[in-house]
Amino acid sequence: MALYNFNTTNPVTIGAIPSPASVGELALTGLFDFPKRIGETEYDWGDGYEALVEADDIELADREVSFRVFIQGANAADLASKIEAFKNTCLASTTLTSSFGISLEIRLNKGITFTEDIRHHSAIGLAKFTVTNGLLPGVLGAASGGNGFLIDNYNFVADFGIYVQKRKDNKSISSVIDLDTTEKYISDINNRQPRNIQLNCLMQASNLDVLTQRMGRLHQLLALEGLRTLTFPDGSTHQVYCKDGLKVTKVYTMGGQSIAQFYFKLREPTPA
Repeated sequence: MALYNFNTTNPVTIGAIPSPASVGELALTGLFDFPKRIGETEYDWGDGYEALVEADDIELADREVSFRVFIQGANAADLASKIEAFKNTCLASTTLTSSFGISLEIRLNKGITFTEDIRHHSAIGLAKFTVTNGLLPGVLGAASGGNGFLIDNYNFVADFGIYVQKRKDNKSISSVIDLDTTEKYISDINNRQPRNIQLNCLMQASNLDVLTQRMGRLHQLLALEGLRTLTFPDGSTHQVYCKDGLKVTKVYTMGGQSIAQFYFKLREPTPA
């Protein structure tokens, strides 16, 4: 089981046991999510869209993480005391660290909820924090290239341990851009609205430390200024950027491997 500290306090010592929603998962969720863009992301020229992807244009939403605990009391009074201790610890904490190499600067902006089992003097607590020190750290290193799925020549499998399960809308045709005119059907049929290409993936690693490092590298790649070149196994390419973020739906251990299940959309301002 992963170990955690709020500042210097292990929550287990105050009776709050890290408690994943399902066996094999993490008690800390949201850790690997890449935040969506906020503010203006594209400029509408009337007959086409330009992605605003210079460094000064890029502003990301705050990252948020949730921490789930199980609290068992000897009686109602003991349960109330342990709940209070967990609340005070979360309120006072500015850092959250783990045994698999993360160090987050946090604020309890989103509060804590508790679901109590009155008969058994127990409760499930869910604390929601805003992360104030940005993205997961990561060093990109040199791209491996090769065949398969690539982003800027970084190979999904070789560089990140990513296996694409499903893709959506890479072959779709988006709507024609309607020009601001009183004439019907004046729009150029080749001028199309931006397209979102969704990839549903698994990231696999030998342990949580390596999984965290790989996801950190992916975060750093998606945060770069400019458009990314997405290449598919058939050799087709798309100029894209990450507007809507990356959402991890599950992190778990299976067969001795640490696995993150996630999806993300890469937006193509001018569909190929």
